[in-house]
Amino acid sequence: MVLRCSCFKISCRFCVLINLRSSSSFFNLPRLSPLAMFLIGLTIGEGRFEESFKDKTAWFIAVCRNFIAPVILLFICVLLHKTGVFKFTQASLISIIIGFSAPISVTLSVMCLQAGKEEVLSSRACLISTLLTLISMPLMFVLCHAFWLSFLA
Repeated sequence: MVLRCSCFKISCRFCVLINLRSSSSFFNLPRLSPLAMFLIGLTIGEGRFEESFKDKTAWFIAVCRNFIAPVILLFICVLLHKTGVFKFTQASLISIIIGFSAPISVTLSVMCLQAGKEEVLSSRACLISTLLTLISMPLMFVLCHAFWLSFLA
Protein backbone atom coordinates (compact mmCIF):
# COMPACT_ATOMS: atom_id res chain seq x y z
CA MET A 1 0.00 0.00 0.00
CA VAL A 2 1.35 3.43 -0.91
CA LEU A 3 -0.26 6.64 0.31
CA ARG A 4 0.64 9.93 -1.27
CA CYS A 5 0.45 13.35 0.30
CA SER A 6 1.87 16.69 -0.81
CA CYS A 7 4.80 16.24 1.59
CA PHE A 8 5.23 12.49 2.03
CA LYS A 9 5.43 9.23 0.17
CA ILE A 10 4.52 6.50 2.64
CA SER A 11 5.15 2.86 1.84
CA CYS A 12 3.54 0.45 4.26
CA ARG A 13 4.34 -3.23 4.35
CA PHE A 14 5.27 -4.08 7.93
CA CYS A 15 7.38 -0.94 7.99
CA VAL A 16 7.01 2.76 7.40
CA LEU A 17 9.29 4.67 5.05
CA ILE A 18 8.98 8.41 4.68
CA ASN A 19 10.69 10.46 2.01
CA LEU A 20 10.37 14.23 2.22
CA ARG A 21 10.14 16.11 -1.03
CA SER A 22 11.55 19.30 0.43
CA SER A 23 13.06 20.43 3.70
CA SER A 24 10.48 23.22 3.97
CA SER A 25 7.79 20.62 4.69
CA PHE A 26 9.24 20.32 8.20
CA PHE A 27 7.43 23.54 9.09
CA ASN A 28 4.12 22.10 7.87
CA LEU A 29 4.16 19.20 10.36
CA PRO A 30 1.49 20.57 12.72
CA ARG A 31 -1.13 20.31 10.00
CA LEU A 32 -0.22 16.65 9.53
CA SER A 33 -1.44 15.51 12.97
CA PRO A 34 -3.88 12.85 11.68
CA LEU A 35 -1.16 11.50 9.43
CA ALA A 36 1.24 11.51 12.37
CA MET A 37 -1.21 9.48 14.47
CA PHE A 38 -1.55 7.04 11.58
CA LEU A 39 2.24 6.72 11.38
CA ILE A 40 2.52 6.11 15.12
CA GLY A 41 -0.07 3.36 14.84
CA LEU A 42 1.82 1.76 11.98
CA THR A 43 5.10 1.97 13.85
CA ILE A 44 3.65 0.43 17.00
CA GLY A 45 1.87 -2.17 14.88
CA GLU A 46 5.19 -3.43 13.52
CA GLY A 47 5.81 -5.24 16.77
CA ARG A 48 3.60 -6.68 19.45
CA PHE A 49 1.38 -4.13 21.16
CA GLU A 50 2.26 -5.53 24.59
CA GLU A 51 5.93 -4.80 23.99
CA SER A 52 5.14 -1.09 23.99
CA PHE A 53 4.29 -1.28 27.67
CA LYS A 54 7.41 -3.31 28.52
CA ASP A 55 9.81 -0.72 27.13
CA LYS A 56 11.42 0.85 30.21
CA THR A 57 13.01 3.69 28.25
CA ALA A 58 9.63 4.72 26.84
CA TRP A 59 8.15 4.62 30.34
CA PHE A 60 11.00 6.76 31.67
CA ILE A 61 10.52 9.35 28.93
CA ALA A 62 6.74 9.44 29.45
CA VAL A 63 6.95 9.69 33.26
CA CYS A 64 9.53 12.47 33.01
CA ARG A 65 7.33 14.37 30.55
CA ASN A 66 4.03 13.88 32.36
CA PHE A 67 5.00 13.99 36.03
CA ILE A 68 8.56 15.05 36.83
CA ALA A 69 8.84 18.07 34.51
CA PRO A 70 5.52 19.64 35.66
CA VAL A 71 6.45 19.18 39.33
CA ILE A 72 9.84 20.84 38.75
CA LEU A 73 8.11 23.69 36.92
CA LEU A 74 5.60 24.01 39.76
CA PHE A 75 8.43 24.44 42.28
CA ILE A 76 10.08 27.03 40.03
CA CYS A 77 6.79 28.94 39.69
CA VAL A 78 6.22 28.83 43.45
CA LEU A 79 9.77 30.10 44.02
CA LEU A 80 9.27 32.93 41.51
CA HIS A 81 5.95 33.85 43.12
CA LYS A 82 7.35 33.78 46.66
CA THR A 83 10.37 35.90 45.79
CA GLY A 84 8.20 38.44 43.99
CA VAL A 85 9.95 38.05 40.63
CA PHE A 86 6.66 37.11 39.00
CA LYS A 87 3.17 37.04 40.48
CA PHE A 88 0.88 34.25 39.32
CA THR A 89 -2.86 34.07 39.63
CA GLN A 90 -4.32 30.71 40.52
CA ALA A 91 -5.71 30.28 37.00
CA SER A 92 -2.40 31.16 35.32
CA LEU A 93 -0.43 28.79 37.53
CA ILE A 94 -2.83 25.92 36.93
CA SER A 95 -2.94 26.52 33.17
CA ILE A 96 0.87 26.57 32.90
CA ILE A 97 1.29 23.35 34.87
CA ILE A 98 -1.61 21.54 33.16
CA GLY A 99 -0.22 22.55 29.76
CA PHE A 100 3.17 21.27 30.77
CA SER A 101 1.72 17.89 31.81
CA ALA A 102 0.28 17.31 28.33
CA PRO A 103 1.47 14.25 26.42
CA ILE A 104 4.44 14.10 24.09
CA SER A 105 3.66 15.68 20.74
CA VAL A 106 3.10 13.41 17.77
CA THR A 107 5.45 15.70 15.87
CA LEU A 108 8.28 14.00 17.76
CA SER A 109 7.43 10.68 16.17
CA VAL A 110 7.20 12.24 12.71
CA MET A 111 10.61 13.86 13.11
CA CYS A 112 12.10 10.54 14.29
CA LEU A 113 10.55 8.79 11.29
CA GLN A 114 12.01 11.44 8.99
CA ALA A 115 15.45 11.01 10.52
CA GLY A 116 15.18 7.24 10.52
CA LYS A 117 16.23 7.04 14.18
CA GLU A 118 14.35 5.68 17.21
CA GLU A 119 10.99 5.48 15.43
CA VAL A 120 9.67 2.70 17.64
CA LEU A 121 10.87 4.29 20.89
CA SER A 122 9.32 7.66 20.08
CA SER A 123 6.01 6.05 19.08
CA ARG A 124 5.94 3.96 22.25
CA ALA A 125 6.78 6.99 24.41
CA CYS A 126 4.00 8.97 22.71
CA LEU A 127 1.50 6.17 23.32
CA ILE A 128 2.43 5.74 26.97
CA SER A 129 2.54 9.51 27.55
CA THR A 130 -0.93 9.92 26.05
CA LEU A 131 -2.32 7.21 28.33
CA LEU A 132 -0.55 8.65 31.39
CA THR A 133 -2.21 11.99 30.69
CA LEU A 134 -5.42 10.50 32.08
CA ILE A 135 -3.66 10.43 35.44
CA SER A 136 -1.20 13.32 35.19
CA MET A 137 -3.56 16.17 34.30
CA PRO A 138 -6.04 15.64 37.17
CA LEU A 139 -3.14 15.00 39.54
CA MET A 140 -1.37 18.20 38.50
CA PHE A 141 -4.61 20.16 38.87
CA VAL A 142 -5.02 18.90 42.45
CA LEU A 143 -1.34 19.51 43.19
CA CYS A 144 -1.50 23.09 41.87
CA HIS A 145 -4.63 23.79 43.85
CA ALA A 146 -3.03 22.38 47.01
CA PHE A 147 0.13 24.46 46.48
CA TRP A 148 -1.96 27.55 45.87
CA LEU A 149 -3.91 27.09 49.09
CA SER A 150 -0.86 26.12 51.14
CA PHE A 151 1.88 28.44 49.95
CA LEU A 152 0.62 31.16 47.66
CA ALA A 153 -2.81 32.29 48.88
